[in-house]
Amino acid sequence: MITITMTETGATPKIARRELNKLYKKMFMAGAGWWHGRFEKKHFTARGAAQYKYRRRSKKYTAKKQRIFGHTLPLVFTGQSRILASIRDIRGTAKGARAVIHARGLNRRPRNAPGKSMREEMTTVSRSEERSIFRRMEDDLTRSFGRISARSTKRIT
Repeated sequence: MITITMTETGATPKIARRELNKLYKKMFMAGAGWWHGRFEKKHFTARGAAQYKYRRRSKKYTAKKQRIFGHTLPLVFTGQSRILASIRDIRGTAKGARAVIHARGLNRRPRNAPGKSMREEMTTVSRSEERSIFRRMEDDLTRSFGRISARSTKRIT
């Protein structure tokens, strides 16, 4: 599960709180959707394993995977986890968003294995990806603010 959150300080003039919360929810969901659409698939490649510094698998495990399934892709044994992880399930609120990964097989961790679990490997985000996600969220929020026509009320006495 990838979680994105934000802390807000100060008032935002001329926008109702409910409207602002809708914009924040949309922004967070755009960021989580951007991660899922652009970066989730990279976790199942050798390039992704190198970039995210996955734990090295044993020679015995790698040879068995090559012999039975004909591949040595990271985080993939039978391929079921990769298929389940491709299901897009983005859940958002005004305080953050989550990209839920439905691959239960990624919660396994080999006994006495040092380092990250497969779930931690799957949810790792690089600095460049983090910047890309934040740019996407910022662009979405900027576009949304541009579409709002601020209404103000004037009191006549």
